[in-house]
Amino acid sequence: MLAAAAPAWADLDSVEEIIVTGTRASGVTAATSTAPVDVVSGERLAGSGVADLGQALQTALPSINFPQVTIGSAAGANLNATLRGLAPDQSLVLVNGRRQHKSAFVNVKGGASRGTQAVDLATLPLSAIARVEVLRDAAAAQYGSDAIAGVINVVLREASDGGAITLRSGYYPKEGDGFSNYLRAWKGFSLPGDGFLTVALDAGQANDTDQFLGPETRQYYFPGDPREATTDKSRFYRGQPEIRSDVRLGANAETSLSDQLTLQAFATAARKNTRINGNPLLPRANETLRDFYPDGVRPNQWVFSRDRTLGTSLVYDAGDKGDVDLSLTWGDNRQRYKTTSSNNASLGLASPTEFRTGSLYNRQIEGALDYVVPISLGALAEPLIFSAGISAREELYRIGAGEPNSYRDGGVPILDGPNKGRPAPFGSMTWQAYLPEDAGS
Repeated sequence: MLAAAAPAWADLDSVEEIIVTGTRASGVTAATSTAPVDVVSGERLAGSGVADLGQALQTALPSINFPQVTIGSAAGANLNATLRGLAPDQSLVLVNGRRQHKSAFVNVKGGASRGTQAVDLATLPLSAIARVEVLRDAAAAQYGSDAIAGVINVVLREASDGGAITLRSGYYPKEGDGFSNYLRAWKGFSLPGDGFLTVALDAGQANDTDQFLGPETRQYYFPGDPREATTDKSRFYRGQPEIRSDVRLGANAETSLSDQLTLQAFATAARKNTRINGNPLLPRANETLRDFYPDGVRPNQWVFSRDRTLGTSLVYDAGDKGDVDLSLTWGDNRQRYKTTSSNNASLGLASPTEFRTGSLYNRQIEGALDYVVPISLGALAEPLIFSAGISAREELYRIGAGEPNSYRDGGVPILDGPNKGRPAPFGSMTWQAYLPEDAGS
């Protein structure tokens, strides 16, 4: 399915939308804000024809880029949006104005994302989003040093009734691959005290893509092997990974406890299983156990990702004396890694073909107390906004080691070929595991 979205400035309703990003004042719109804020509605995001929030924002806003990764690494399962051409972790991501935790994955590959640890926008269900506010200017003075590129604030639906179910399917027509289908649904419920509860679900899958351009010039077999002339060298293709399963949940709620006290809460959860095509183990390579794979093999890396967020706040409206907001947000991301169709050549014929290669875990807890009050001054046409606050944040990062067979040297030499008898490469191929000395928090 092919879809194209109009540019953000063509959405005339967005400039009159009340925004909360880049300002402490109430009633500010994108048109009246002193900061450059773009507003993209949830309807536009859902109509973009793509599965992930980052891709949808790229179709609507020229300031956002969402590069697709085809290299054979876990980066293919952790796609990050960049704002104004800066690194992904230099953009602050908020959900309902609360700081979203980062992915456990740290990109150690090349490109603009090298060395970054960013928020995974693909964990947020599109069906749960009312709008996205993008502050496309440096906002470190207001939000902190991780807002150098700007701020992306995801505002969740606030519906007390209604609902919708949509099904999206598509593929890449040129190659006839990459077939995907996603189900999206949301429903609103009323709560006491003029409150609401909105729940949402996104679920689907996507096949991998073949981006083999050829010609393949590498030698697959040992010199003189007749199979070299007849083998299909396009079989070890690489492209976008397969998303075997992808489920995302979202909920947003609010209820009045009294005339002045309001309770707000939101939650998101996501599980995704991704299979990534790796560099092949060629038949002539020392890393390949030819008794297992006489024609070589393409190893796969599986990324099993789980993401959770829970935020709650109490808002006290003191009238002319201002508003007090006490909030607590908790979130974590865990990724477990597994390599299949592989081997550890140093274990010889005792080598397994599947390896658990380790795990990563990141957790964030943040509490905040904010106070905002408008102060009327006769010399000014608009009230002066006074704000104060305090926040505390705790972060935990942990690395889990792989199973011993994924990294140990079994001492078995190369079994055949011209290098028979020489020390064999050790560890799982093509992805090395996290070692015990790497593990810890």
